Amino acid sequence: MHEIHGRQMNTHTFTLAILFGLPLALPGQTLSQQAQIQANSFWSRLTRCGDTAYVAFKNGEVDAFKNAQIVVQAQPLNEADRLNGWEWKGVTGFTATATRMWVPRETLGVYGPLGWQPWVPGTGPAGMFGIYTASVERLHGTWRVVPNPVGPFSEMKAFNCSQVPPERFDPGSALVQQEMKAEACRKFMSAATGSNPIASFDQVNSLPDVDQYWC
Repeated sequence: MHEIHGRQMNTHTFTLAILFGLPLALPGQTLSQQAQIQANSFWSRLTRCGDTAYVAFKNGEVDAFKNAQIVVQAQPLNEADRLNGWEWKGVTGFTATATRMWVPRETLGVYGPLGWQPWVPGTGPAGMFGIYTASVERLHGTWRVVPNPVGPFSEMKAFNCSQVPPERFDPGSALVQQEMKAEACRKFMSAATGSNPIASFDQVNSLPDVDQYWC
């Protein structure tokens, strides 16, 4: 298990997603240019709102990256790689001038006020080629992008600019209330399905108003 921004990542149950059928290259493009196209397509999962890119997670947290730029770095091929059909190998990630995280509730590693945490330089724990990375490869004429298996990709959820949290944390806001309900639902389902071995029947019943959350 890995702890990332208070999110536990289970690398044993992570299903590696390999994305095929990405945008076709145009005539005259170099392999490096084609690799950049594949990377840009992969990182379309970032929601760009003005000069800030966002990533939202199923646990309600949101990461914000100021001035995010997609980067691709080529890796050298050896003779064995070429004989095995590899034409290009590299890794893609992104840079940012500053990063911050929105936390809707108390979580491990966050002891200050809830809501937006202070900006930190660069991309924070994502790092330049940190957890937010993917391999970009061309093998036997076919491109593929392979997400970092310890990255948080399986925990991401759809997000749009209208869902960007406000600067001031309001516990009574619809956004926070929705996340509180979702968290109560997750705890209820964890206890009810037995995934929480220490939960008792009384503990399940003590969860607040779970019957109205349509778990």
